[in-house]
Order: sequence, then C-alpha cells, then structure tokens
Amino acid sequence: MSVTIQGTLFDGNTLTPSPIALRSVNGRLESADDPRTIAVPLVDVRVSDRLGDVPRFLYLPDNRTIETADNAAVDHLLDLHQRGKLVRLVHGLESHARIAAVATVLVVTLTFASLWWGLPVLARRAAMAVPAGIEYQAGRASMASFNQMLRPTSLSRYDRNRVQAQFDRLMKAGAIPGKSELEFRSMGGTFPNAFALPGGIFVISDELVQLAGEDDELTAVLAHEIGHW
Repeated sequence: MSVTIQGTLFDGNTLTPSPIALRSVNGRLESADDPRTIAVPLVDVRVSDRLGDVPRFLYLPDNRTIETADNAAVDHLLDLHQRGKLVRLVHGLESHARIAAVATVLVVTLTFASLWWGLPVLARRAAMAVPAGIEYQAGRASMASFNQMLRPTSLSRYDRNRVQAQFDRLMKAGAIPGKSELEFRSMGGTFPNAFALPGGIFVISDELVQLAGEDDELTAVLAHEIGHW
C-alpha cells in the first residue's frame, strides 16, 4: 500500500521552493512525477516530530528538505513502516490540555531537581577527576593572562613575608594536599582584592595588604580564597 504526500521541495542550494508530490513504493520514498527526482530508502529519511497542525519536515540524506502540511499522510507513512506509533502517542498526549499541563509540571520539577541536586554532584566529580598537572597548567595559563593587566608588586620584603607567614599557617592548619603559591601584584592603586586560580595559585593585591589593619584581617581574606580552591 502506498501513500501520497503533497509538499514543497527545498534543494539546499537556492532559496526557490518547488512543489512536489511524493509516494512510498516498496520501502522507498519517490517523486510521484519522476522517480529520478527523489528516490531514497525510507529508513534514510528523517521526519520532524508532530506538533499540532504545524507543517512537518522530511530531511533527505542529500541535504534536501521537504515541507508538508499533510500531517495525516506523514503519520500514515510512518505507520506503514512501523515508525509512527510513538509519534501518534505523543501527539495524542499533547492534544489533551490536562495531560499536557501535568507533563509540563513534571518536566519542570525534574529539570529543577536535576539542576539543584544533580549538577553539583556531577561538577564535584568532574573537578576531582582533573589531574593535578592539568589543573596547575590551567592556573599558570590564567596567571599569564592576568599578568598582562596587573603590575609587579611594590610591597616591601617585610610585608610580603608577613602575608606569606599567614598563608603558610593556614595551609598547614587545613592540611590541604598539593602545591600552593602566593603571588603579589599591584592593581593600579585602587583595587584591594584577592582571588584564587586553579592549581593552588593565589593572588593578593598590594592595595589589600595596605588596607588591612591587622594580620587577622589578611588571614580571613586568605582563608576565604583557600575555601574557593
């Protein structure tokens, strides 16, 4: 049994559409007027899902596309070749407002649950799976980029040693594995800041060191950045 479908052919090379009639013959989709125009196995034809009465698209393996509003004929074609049962089921469910509303609520709930609980778990596993060498290289590459915008530190050796001592104390207290580096940079005199990079690289600005009144304030900032790492 064959099915005839009326549609519009887009050849993928020009913007000019052309009307076309199709039919299914022995597991093949052919042009009804001239089989030489289109003759492809149905298994190689990809059909867009049905959404109400919106026109469907038949994607041919040679990048040509056929648009048709004859949804019933397309469904019949898929039924003949055992590909339309799921399509008709989905379309039937979509046609019932209550079922569609319940399905929408379920999809939103599942999506939210996946993002809220599932994404952090996956992110944590992915982060822990990154080799230490790769992480350090990423941090060094990031530091090289920041060096193009930051200036060398102007802090005295005394101030740098004072901050380094607080940093070393925190690292020992936390028993954090792996290497760590504390970098001092100037941010133009107006940006008291600190940040952490992959691979245990920590950057603190001269302006932040000068702004801090006591070592405990610096220690709190450094502990915050270690927490990020």
